[in-house]
Amino acid sequence: MRSKTGIYCGLLMLWSAVGAPTVAQGQYGTRLGLQLGDQTSLAPQGPGVALNALDPAVRRWYVPQELYSEYHWRQWEYTNYARNPYERYVETTLEGDYFYDLYGNFLTRGWLIFNNSQSKPQQFGNVLFKSSRFQSWFSEVVVAQDNKGQYFYTLTASSRLRSVLSPMVFAKARMDGVQFDLATDRYEATFLFSRLSNPGGGSTGDREVLRTNNTILAGGRLGAQIGDFAEVALHTANAHQSHTLLDKQAGNPFAGSLTIGQNKTISLVKLVLRDESP
Repeated sequence: MRSKTGIYCGLLMLWSAVGAPTVAQGQYGTRLGLQLGDQTSLAPQGPGVALNALDPAVRRWYVPQELYSEYHWRQWEYTNYARNPYERYVETTLEGDYFYDLYGNFLTRGWLIFNNSQSKPQQFGNVLFKSSRFQSWFSEVVVAQDNKGQYFYTLTASSRLRSVLSPMVFAKARMDGVQFDLATDRYEATFLFSRLSNPGGGSTGDREVLRTNNTILAGGRLGAQIGDFAEVALHTANAHQSHTLLDKQAGNPFAGSLTIGQNKTISLVKLVLRDESP
């Protein structure tokens, strides 16, 4: 004969195993990791791995792949802790525009960063272009250089160029223009060019700044080594006004010409006399 205590315990265990209401458990998948002994692995498991979540070039993943779809992560984004955001390099064969010469021959593929040209005679013949990449990628300075044998050349385009021909001839701390330098074993040459009127600053916002009336700055330096410790050089600097409606061969390009607003019939002349003595 069994005791009442044993019967009560048996009924309690039977009710707990069969009659008690069950609580639904959440389906977490591998969100909580995969238990391997005493260690928990969060690496993606099974055939349902999201391949976009495993791209090592964009982001390192230490969480289950289910979070990729739940949080709507985009595979081209990445965590950047740099002071200046890093921009990934792209393939040169996939980016840029096509450039051809005058005869239609293919030259290269890339972006137009800086351009300053002038066509005469026509309205708005002077064109200045500085792309947004000129300011963001190159920090407003582009330098191209090459050498062969004793010949060295450097072409610099910048909106904040420190250029000095001679302290008494030309010295400018923030010149907005182009400088070309050529050097050999005995000779040195420098050429400067800048459009002083509306130079555009660091960038023209991917648009061309067109002008008819211009103020042009041109200068140069030509030096020669005449001894071990002696050098002679010729310096020149010229600033003049011109407009693009004149014919290409008309007038002196270094003497300049009156602008359209200045080239009018004079109707009134004013003379101002001042005495600046103590």
